[in-house]
Amino acid sequence: MAHLAATYRHLGKYTEAKKLDIQAQKIKNKVPGAESPLMNSREKVHSLTNLAKRI
Repeated sequence: MAHLAATYRHLGKYTEAKKLDIQAQKIKNKVPGAESPLMNSREKVHSLTNLAKRI
């Protein structure tokens, strides 16, 4: 979903891209183990940074 959002951004479809970024973040946060210390903190930072850029 995040890759599709990036494609939309490249096409200038910023509203659609933002919606997908938010959906992807919500899904990622609901995944079991998302709060686990074993989850790569770099992935969390990357995901949140991408979301912040879209807001």
